[in-house]
Amino acid sequence: SKPLLAPKDIDVNLASDSYKNTALHCAIKKGHTALSKTLIFREDTDLNIKNRKGNSPLILAAKFGRRQIVEMLLKAGKYPGYRAMLLARGFVRQVSPDLSNIDDLILLIAMYHTLKLDANLKNNEGKTALDIAKNDTCQESEVKRQNIIEMLQKFPQNQI
Repeated sequence: SKPLLAPKDIDVNLASDSYKNTALHCAIKKGHTALSKTLIFREDTDLNIKNRKGNSPLILAAKFGRRQIVEMLLKAGKYPGYRAMLLARGFVRQVSPDLSNIDDLILLIAMYHTLKLDANLKNNEGKTALDIAKNDTCQESEVKRQNIIEMLQKFPQNQI
């Protein structure tokens, strides 16, 4: 069967509405964690793309209190090759589940793919994801908001 979002079928970085939201922006806003994960771990998804208001996917995830999505974005940005490694693991196991040195192959593929997430991107109001998460208007519970703030504060500055 064909994957839902095959790379050749659609450009996931195209704006899908008048606010210039991409598929990832929309998935985050609507709280679709599984779709967000699929998009985050596609190698052609631009994780730093901004919509018309200047909001990146990380800024929106912080704004709407999407803790799991913030965590996935930070993981993808912290570890170069993380997305490629996950993609390779799924692909190689599907093609040859009995491969004895699968981890060596996965590591090799990951070494050739790097990704950087800019956690310091600012929207049109000059606010970062951390600024928005610290703001009282974060649209989630206080516990989730504090978790998001802690994750954003721990994100290594030298990785962005």
